[in-house]
Amino acid sequence: MLGCELMAAEPADAAKVVMAAPAAAVVVVHDPRPDEAAHAREAGAKIDLLATFDHEVLAGVADAAADRGARLVVCPDHGCDPATGRHTADPVPAVVWRAGQGGLASVRTATERGVAGMGPVPGGQLMTDPQTAQQPGGRP
Repeated sequence: MLGCELMAAEPADAAKVVMAAPAAAVVVVHDPRPDEAAHAREAGAKIDLLATFDHEVLAGVADAAADRGARLVVCPDHGCDPATGRHTADPVPAVVWRAGQGGLASVRTATERGVAGMGPVPGGQLMTDPQTAQQPGGRP
């Protein structure tokens, strides 16, 4: 996997970075707004900002990923204790998607409780093995 040194000035420009990245690149998009709201223990603001991220950033990135045949992994950069606003070492949820794996009809709702039996999945495995997210313990 290659890193991508391109930077988006604004999170909404992330789709342009995906389109400009080399074919084997890993592009990391970080939107600090929901993260900052979580650290400030502002749950309502975090929810609103995640919805904004979905609309302003993720939709364009998903379209760009589909155009390139790329895999898309969406996850937070770390856990955050809602009571204290501090980082945690807890595992974080991730959604893995790739064009051609089905449309919205194939999407299943997954709650933290529902996927708790999966166990930790190494991040690199999310990028290389599309079945990982569907197997208990992260093993194909």
